[in-house]
Amino acid sequence: MFDVSFFASGSPAGPHVTNVVYHAANSILLFLLLRRLTGSHWPSAFAAGLFAIHPLNVESVAWISERKNVLSTFFWLLSLLAYGRYVEERQRQESGNPQTPPALFYGLALAAFACGLMSKPMLVSLPLILLLLDSWPLGRWQASLLVDWRERLPRLAWEKAPFFVLAIITGVVTYVVQGKAVQTFVQYPLSGRMENAVIAYNRYLGKTFWPEHLTVFYPYPSQWPLLLAMGATIAVLVVSWAAWHWGRRWPFLISGWFWFLGTLVPVIGLVQVGDQAMADRYVYVPLIGIFVIISWGGAELCRIWNVPAVGRGAAAGLVLAVLAIVARQQLAYWQNSETLFKHAIAITRNNYTAEYNLGYYFQGKGEKLEAAKYYRAAIRLNPTMMNPHMNLGVVLERLGLYAESAQELGEAVRLAPRDVGVHFDLGCVFVELGNRDQAISEFKEALRLNPDLKLAKQRLEELAASSNP
Repeated sequence: MFDVSFFASGSPAGPHVTNVVYHAANSILLFLLLRRLTGSHWPSAFAAGLFAIHPLNVESVAWISERKNVLSTFFWLLSLLAYGRYVEERQRQESGNPQTPPALFYGLALAAFACGLMSKPMLVSLPLILLLLDSWPLGRWQASLLVDWRERLPRLAWEKAPFFVLAIITGVVTYVVQGKAVQTFVQYPLSGRMENAVIAYNRYLGKTFWPEHLTVFYPYPSQWPLLLAMGATIAVLVVSWAAWHWGRRWPFLISGWFWFLGTLVPVIGLVQVGDQAMADRYVYVPLIGIFVIISWGGAELCRIWNVPAVGRGAAAGLVLAVLAIVARQQLAYWQNSETLFKHAIAITRNNYTAEYNLGYYFQGKGEKLEAAKYYRAAIRLNPTMMNPHMNLGVVLERLGLYAESAQELGEAVRLAPRDVGVHFDLGCVFVELGNRDQAISEFKEALRLNPDLKLAKQRLEELAASSNP
């Protein structure tokens, strides 16, 4: 709201700059967080660099509507920074040398978490991430040789109780508010959701290391091949086992991998909101875990192989340069709806959403024939959705093809009988076709659904007057 008021000219440049500023701030905060928690400068810088320019993060920054993503992450990182300081002060307090009351930083962490949840409820996994950070790099699971981690972990979990309460409340409220957007198990069966979830984990990882064919919308397939789902499940289980096994030697593997798995759970599709199989914007926070593994794992391998500092710097610079080039290419697709959705159609199959949005784009530009072409393609891919039928009917009406328009609007009425606008539009088409009785019926139905619809009253009065000269 502030953005709209501040950049009153209506130019998108201002909101775009705001998104870039938040993303830059998040990159800096991530560097400061990792360096503070681990004391490692260059791995922290490389992880922050990967976060700053990875092509998968283009969507969250270039799409103004994804402000909620960069904004919520800003508060997420502030919460983790405050929590890290809280742990430091707790340790100083336990050693008898306190500087600041730990409760102050605990409260700041909780307040930042609340702000993050209000920005985007995907942050509900933060309490679990705090427990991961307690393992590495904070080392609180084994803070005492006299206390086993199995005994200490419940105490650390209880310490996060207010965070868990906020997360649970937010989860319940979000589910209730988004009730209409949550898909049923008839539309998306649980077995299909589980298959898509494990495959999505693998696809996200693949696009992290080879960022190719990124798009604004990934269609949900009618069915995944069984062997592909089984292979994806085995891959996730094997990597999880390896992270846990080798995590005894390199604990960053546990924190990084389970950060990635855990933060994706709210959006991995077990609770399906929308029709997408996955989305680049969903990994804005989860990929931090993978970047940590890459950065600290790379540093460890360089140490084992005795790679000189010049070689490490050159390799890191090359990786970042390549990612920057790919990110710049991906950014070009976000110039307008035409470039964005034509790219989606080019690299995906049966992309109903991209076809429909292209129709909507050309309709807005007044290119009716082009709009009709894409609406028809959307209907061919998904004939059960009302909007393409309705919009195609409107386009055909403006082209003077009233019979075809009535057919499409009639189908839209069948699919959405309580939509006021469709009844009104269909009534207008019947007027053009000379079907007076049908027109009156549609206008009356529109008024029944919305008694305050003045246009419908006006058209009825015109029809009554024309019948009584």
